[in-house]
Formats: sequence, C-alpha cells, structure tokens
Amino acid sequence: MDLYRKIILTRGVRAICLTGAVLLVSAPLKPTGAQEGPESRDDLPETFFEYDARLTAPAVEPGPYSDSPDGYGMLLAQNSAESDGMDVGDVQLGNVRDLTGFSGIRWGSAYSEVQRALEAVATSSTSEEQVEIINAERNKFILVRRNGILYRYNFYKTPYEVQILNDHTLSMDEFDQQEGLLFHVKVIMPFIASGLVKRQLLAIYGRNQRSTFDEDDKNGADIWALNGGFIFLWYEPYRNRPFTRTLDYLNAELAQRIMTEYADYFDAREKLLLQKVLLQ
Repeated sequence: MDLYRKIILTRGVRAICLTGAVLLVSAPLKPTGAQEGPESRDDLPETFFEYDARLTAPAVEPGPYSDSPDGYGMLLAQNSAESDGMDVGDVQLGNVRDLTGFSGIRWGSAYSEVQRALEAVATSSTSEEQVEIINAERNKFILVRRNGILYRYNFYKTPYEVQILNDHTLSMDEFDQQEGLLFHVKVIMPFIASGLVKRQLLAIYGRNQRSTFDEDDKNGADIWALNGGFIFLWYEPYRNRPFTRTLDYLNAELAQRIMTEYADYFDAREKLLLQKVLLQ
C-alpha cells in the first residue's frame, strides 16, 4: 500500500512522544458535530504542541521571505473572512516535483544542525524577518514563530528498545549521544481562506495529486505527493466555508521508517526474548 494511503487511512498526521522518541501516528480529522471555527481545536491536542499560543499568532507585517518559497506570512495581509474560501483565482502552475526539506533545511538533518540554522536567522542583525524560537526539546522538536506564523520542526531517532534488537552492546550513554533527525514540519497559522494557501502551493508544486476534501462538510486535505515527501493542506469549516490553519510537510523515507519501527517498538521485548532463546 502507498505510504500516503496508510497516512490517510489512519486519518492524518500526528507526532507523539514515546520513550524519548517522536513517533509518527495518526491525527483525527475534526469529528462529526465538532464546533466550527477557530475555537475548535479537536485535531490539535495540547500535548502535541506543548505551548499555549492557542493558534492565535498575531498578523504582523510580513517580511520578504526571500529565502523561503514556503513562507506564509504574506498571506495574512491578503486574508479576508468574506472570501468564499476556495477561490484560487488565476494561477500559473509551478513544476517543482522535489521535496528535499523545508526552507533550505534538508530532511534528515540532525537536531543540532537545524537548531544552529534557526538560531542564526533569529539572531541575525541583518535579517528583515521577525524570527523567534518559542520552545524546544532536544531531539524532539523546535517551535519557531516566523513573521507571525508558527513552525514546528519535528525530529525522530530510533527508540533504544528497537536499536538494541540489532545491536545488543548499545549502551544508554551511546544512545543519548545520538541525535534526532528532521522528518516533519507543521505550519500553524491563524485561520486563512484555504484558496489563498492553495494558490501559493499550486504556484510552486502544481496541482495536488490526491484529495480527501469533502465539499459538504468542508473538511479533509489536499495532498501533494512529491519526490522525497508529502504536503498536506488541511481544510476546516468556518461559517460554511473552508479555511486552513495547518499544513504538514513530511519526509517519505523517514515516515516509512517510523511506521515500521513503531510496530517494532511494541514487539521489541518479545523479539529480544526470542533472539536470546534462539541464540542459546
């Protein structure tokens, strides 16, 4: 089964903390009957984001985003509650077919490498952008506010219980020295008419390959399946129009690895016991 199908069938993308590692599992879409509008956060649990911004990043004057075609700060000034939500207008379709990372940082980059890159932008005296590191937990995530938009960089390293199946001599000290690898970036913005966000993605990556968008309840996602990863544009209903406040950029290779190791994690104790029996 295609990786994107596994993700969609498990109803979305969510990262959870499990024995010090970030594992990819499912995130439910808004359940039937959920309250519409910005106050409904059923699909964004506090334990995942671990911050109290309540998804209300201020609509600051956006910077130039000269280094990042994926910057969404510019959309804040264009946003209007009077929009029908889906109108993308006339747009010249882009032809970028690769998703090697996010905003100049490649998938699989070590936590310390990403941290240094973000700190350099945040402390630069010449940068015209407003960048602030809000929160971070080593080898798990870095939460950044950039021009009024929140970006959560998520990292993964194979859990100790899984690694020891292949390396029985691995110590906890050696495990602790390993770094998490960047596999996922979640973009969190104030409610923006979905058409404005989709227009920007269309101009870069062309048409999305798949969609679970439901015209009746204005819920679901558009999916760009690119070389190296996926982009999920999530829809939420507000006043009977589709709006967006989250996007997911996901590395395909590490996502597949996480899904495999997630299953191994729960069987690790039994597998290790079986190995010991077979080796006796």
